[in-house]
Amino acid sequence: MEATLARRRAVLELKGRRTGDLSLADTESLGPWFFKLIGGVIAVGGLALLALSLILAAG
Repeated sequence: MEATLARRRAVLELKGRRTGDLSLADTESLGPWFFKLIGGVIAVGGLALLALSLILAAG
């Protein structure tokens, strides 16, 4: 896992140097907790929409 993250950061850093956009290498600003939070919100919203569609389909 760590090797994959290090490789990804190296690729982003190289791409950022080539394009001049150094913000591409800034992967520390959003940690894994952020994506877990967003995933949780999307999962709860999806389940709520599923429940709503089942209620409307039955009614």
